[in-house]
Amino acid sequence: MESGVWPLFRFDPARLERGEPPLELDVLPGKSTLREYLAGEARFRLAERRDPARYERLIAAAERDVRHRSELYRALSELRLSASKQES
Repeated sequence: MESGVWPLFRFDPARLERGEPPLELDVLPGKSTLREYLAGEARFRLAERRDPARYERLIAAAERDVRHRSELYRALSELRLSASKQES
């Protein structure tokens, strides 16, 4: 979670009534890197040994995806919407 690979968040529509964003991030990525996370997994070390150049390309693409996803979730967690009440 700390690398951003597995984002941890909560969505609570009731927060709208309090004027708060409904999406709340529980763990912000950046405490560790994707590369550090993958280095701790034997399956990824095997892939790196098998084809180092391909592994580097895949890591670069995955890091880019993690960054984009983190930016999206961060922006969504700052989004303030007004609570709408349905008429009966």
